Amino acid sequence: MNRKMKKMIFGLKELKKWDKMREDGINKLEVHVAGVCLRKKDDQWQVLVAKRSPNRQLYPNMWECGGGQLNPGENFIDGLKRQMKEELGVIINNPREFKVYEINLSQKKIPGVRFICDIEKYVNGKEPQVDGKELIEWKWLNISEIDKFDIIPSLKEDLKQIAKNL
Repeated sequence: MNRKMKKMIFGLKELKKWDKMREDGINKLEVHVAGVCLRKKDDQWQVLVAKRSPNRQLYPNMWECGGGQLNPGENFIDGLKRQMKEELGVIINNPREFKVYEINLSQKKIPGVRFICDIEKYVNGKEPQVDGKELIEWKWLNISEIDKFDIIPSLKEDLKQIAKNL
C-alpha cells in the first residue's frame, strides 16, 4: 500500500502517527494469546486453570487458563508456547486456533487469539507449576464444574462452548 492510499484510508494525522511508529521502531500494538489445555481423566474432561494473584490489575483472584502478551516480532504459536511454559510450566503441542477475542479496557481494546492445546510434558517432569507472582495456584478442573469457579467471564463462556463440542 503506497503512502497516498494510506493517507486516504487513515487520514494525514493518523498517517503521520503510523509512519512515526513504524519508522522509529516504536511498538504500541499489544496483542495477546491464550491457551486452553484439556485432558480426559476417569471419563471426565478437565481443563487446566490457574488463579490470578490478588495483586493483578485485571481480574484479580479470578481463574484463567494461561497466556499473555506477545513480544515484538513473535508469532502466535511461539508466543503461546512461551506463555504456557512461563506461566503454567507446561510444554504444549498441537495448538488449534479456537477464537479471536478482545480484552476491553477503559482506554483501549487488546486483541487476542485463544487456542486449544495439548500438553506434551511438564517443565518439572511431573505436573504444572505457577510462579506465585502472576498466578498463585493451579488445578485440573472438571469442565462440568466451571460454573462453580470465579473464571474470567469471557473465558468461562468460551469454556462452555468448548465443552459442548467435546
